[in-house]
Amino acid sequence: MYRYLLLLALFSLLACKAPGPLAADRDPDELFGSSAADLIVVDAILIVDAPLPPVVLRRTVAPGHSYSAVATALEGASVSIQRGDAMFNYRPDPSRAGHYLPPDDAPVVEPNGLYELRVTTGDGLTVRAQTQTPARIRIDELRLLEDDLETELRRLRLFAEVGDAVYQAAENQLEYDKGVLIAQFQDDGPAVSYQVRLANLERSSPLLFDDDWIEDLEDFELERVETSPLLSLASGELYLPWAGIYYAGRYKVTLFAVDQNWFDLVRTDNVDAERGSGEAGQSFQRPLFHVENGIGLFASATADSFGFSVRP
Repeated sequence: MYRYLLLLALFSLLACKAPGPLAADRDPDELFGSSAADLIVVDAILIVDAPLPPVVLRRTVAPGHSYSAVATALEGASVSIQRGDAMFNYRPDPSRAGHYLPPDDAPVVEPNGLYELRVTTGDGLTVRAQTQTPARIRIDELRLLEDDLETELRRLRLFAEVGDAVYQAAENQLEYDKGVLIAQFQDDGPAVSYQVRLANLERSSPLLFDDDWIEDLEDFELERVETSPLLSLASGELYLPWAGIYYAGRYKVTLFAVDQNWFDLVRTDNVDAERGSGEAGQSFQRPLFHVENGIGLFASATADSFGFSVRP
């Protein structure tokens, strides 16, 4: 997430231009418009039932200038997160510039709560942001179906039942490309949206399919961690296709129910958006940050996970 925000912070400052001459005929200032440097970038995500997260603060640099995490770190700021009458004052991380740590006795993040971030810089600028944490989410059932999506082959074990033994449980041993997984979940209130993170937990397990086509692509490597687009999942069911499952071994799938800030930033992201046509710089607009006097992400989510193992 941090690396993603650094890229996003750079490109989000680019102004949208009307269609005109080919991009190759324009200099960077004309193509991208005026940019803002030295803006504060916020990076913090609250996860319900987890401890308060660190807050990472940086400053932007203008396009065309070299970026250094150390040089752009925002130091000497006063940082706090408030929930109702409770105020949690952060302290600088002595080992990492621009990182601020919550107090040791801070409680875990609560569902359905309003949290406010306040940052005051040494020169008196105040940055604010709020997040409304979603309701809890829980995965109740995980089933393997035939390709017809109706015939049940078996039910898999959940973390709530056996913990990390899900990876050794006989029911959770899957043969690649056989059947379809469906997870049924409950949440205590409607979420703005959902995202899924699919992570292979191995470091060097083999591919699950013939890799001849990959060998023809120089310096190409499939990722072991994949993230879905935003999902609605109004039915309370998550169908997990085999797309994104490339390697043998253990998999952990995390379902996130996200807040409005997370949703708005992802849906207006211009860095990773896929576009089939148009000139470079033609579609850029400023993403929705919901950060007063700054940019970045102060957001929250609830999450639950399930796990299984895949063999060729």
